[in-house]
Amino acid sequence: MPHRFLLLSASMGAGHDAVAHELAHRLRARGHPAVVRDILGMLPAGSGRALRTGYRGTVRHAPKLYGAVYASFLATAAAPGPAPAAHRWRHSPSARS
Repeated sequence: MPHRFLLLSASMGAGHDAVAHELAHRLRARGHPAVVRDILGMLPAGSGRALRTGYRGTVRHAPKLYGAVYASFLATAAAPGPAPAAHRWRHSPSARS
């Protein structure tokens, strides 16, 4: 029995969309309906464009800042590197008071 798939992508660069469309292609080849949607297009007017512009500018002009933000979102308590912001906040002394 086929399953339906909704693949969300963010049109920040060609890589995000290419992966989403390749996954959709492979799912369809196995008989599953698959749809790709761009989440930046679902945001309020101008927000997607602003995020995309900020992302590209940061990658191009401040790659170390981009790397730090990227690492902070991907790090977990069990993994080396900076902890995610939510994890740091929950475990900070000021959050307990």
